[in-house]
Amino acid sequence: MPGNSGFLERILENIERRSEEKYCTVLSKGSATPLTWADLEGDCQAVMQALSEIDSGVVLIFLRHSTLLHGTFLGSMMAGHIPSFMPCSSIKQDSDLYWSSHQKLLNHIQPSAIITSSEVFDEMTEAGLDLCGASLILIESLHSPSEKLLVPTPSKDEIALLQHSSGTTGLKKGVALSYDAIERHAMSYSSAIGLTPKDTIVSWLPLYHDMGLMACMITPAYVATPVVHIDPFEWIGQPHLMFDAIEEHSATFAWMPNFAFEHLALYAPRMPQIYNLSSMRAFISCAEVCKPESFDRFLVAFQSHGVTPSMLQACYAMAETVFAITQTSIEEAPARILVDQMTLNRGDVVHRSIPSELEPNAPRYLVETGSVLDGLNIEIVDEQRTPLPDMTIGEVAISGSFLFKGYHGHPELTDKNLFEGWYLTHDLGFLDSGRLYVLGRTDDLIIVQGRNIYAHQVESLVSTINGIRPGRICAFGMFDARVGSESIILVCEVSQALNIEESRTLKSQISALLQSTIEVIPKRIKFVDPGWLMKTSSGKVGRKENKIKYTREMEGVNDG
Repeated sequence: MPGNSGFLERILENIERRSEEKYCTVLSKGSATPLTWADLEGDCQAVMQALSEIDSGVVLIFLRHSTLLHGTFLGSMMAGHIPSFMPCSSIKQDSDLYWSSHQKLLNHIQPSAIITSSEVFDEMTEAGLDLCGASLILIESLHSPSEKLLVPTPSKDEIALLQHSSGTTGLKKGVALSYDAIERHAMSYSSAIGLTPKDTIVSWLPLYHDMGLMACMITPAYVATPVVHIDPFEWIGQPHLMFDAIEEHSATFAWMPNFAFEHLALYAPRMPQIYNLSSMRAFISCAEVCKPESFDRFLVAFQSHGVTPSMLQACYAMAETVFAITQTSIEEAPARILVDQMTLNRGDVVHRSIPSELEPNAPRYLVETGSVLDGLNIEIVDEQRTPLPDMTIGEVAISGSFLFKGYHGHPELTDKNLFEGWYLTHDLGFLDSGRLYVLGRTDDLIIVQGRNIYAHQVESLVSTINGIRPGRICAFGMFDARVGSESIILVCEVSQALNIEESRTLKSQISALLQSTIEVIPKRIKFVDPGWLMKTSSGKVGRKENKIKYTREMEGVNDG
């Protein structure tokens, strides 16, 4: 078990003691590049050298899959800066639109430096992105210092990093985490899952996602667990790359959103071979509500490859608590309960059920997300923030020793979400003898393949398109069993009747805008006449009411 010596001190100890041991392996374009701890140190030193004359501040890292990802991040921390990984545009996005959408973020953060590649910087320049006075560091120009630079020891309360997630107004909010918080989390979570230097993590998760950053970089770096890091875009098209890596490196842990279990199960018939996955200790479902049906399909698809029920685990996590809040017991299959689906509303007492009690489609299986980690506390509260008893549905509230310090530059948003030391998650769930079950959201958040998308963020963007009536748009999520995740549905009132070609063109404009700015494409866009959308008593477009109306109309179409 790692000692409490400070996060950066632990990384430096690992560099000194494990110099020639494997730190990670980076897989990209069919080749594998192993990096030792000495290689990591060299990359960190080069970044420290580049930042040595720049005033401390936030360093935004815009890099595609690269062997320098880890070194740029940890090197920025060692230089006394606050790093934050940011996504880059993909080939499916409009580059100019994508980068221009980041201008408001840069204006807000005023970063001290931006680390990127020449290729990505050319995209920024062509899009007219103003770097707001930030110093530009191109990875092609990095070089090692003539003498080894010393790493200052930060205070445990200093901000170590920012994790950026979707914001309620379209502006990504930076979750500020202290050195003390990320170390306490690494110690607690590694203990909960029994992670050691003898394990190996395989991951295709992007490092700008908290699951990729914390579960597959920060925590393993602290524990000295090697990681096999696969290019996320390559994995989507070639899911078997993950199994290739598991077999070759005898990997033991992998974290994935629920949709990835479905993606792999659908891909199973096209797997190029039968793999030996028996080395795995856990495939951990996280970032969206874990569906037992997804576990079952994954197990059926890969039991001939050595996957067992006890390998399928669940975790409840979010950036505001560094990462993990609860975790199921490794090497035991998570508990499932069958409940009456009519008792799953806020304030309800959950009723257990058996299949014969109700109609076949009424009961619903729920899978636990595990017990709370050491260092955190969970309460289920009602709308007055009063704690509720076991088996009663309310909002999940979190307190403890590794909560975030707040949202960077958003004190009002911080105050709104932190209440007397408790973080109000906006997630609904209930406790059963210490085990947490998570049901969904209290607000308009839509979780699409592990990514948080706000409905009014989508609506605000679509309102800018000619032909759509501003303020007369409704976005909501609907669970898509085929992909194991929510999909976005858009209902838009249009200014005038559209023919088939006009409708197709307008839908293409909407999809291109959303893909290039917030990286999602609606599953379905429905154009309706003025007056179709229902309003609440306060005059707002009611998402719940319009989702029900939309569902009824679609069922009527299907019935017909």
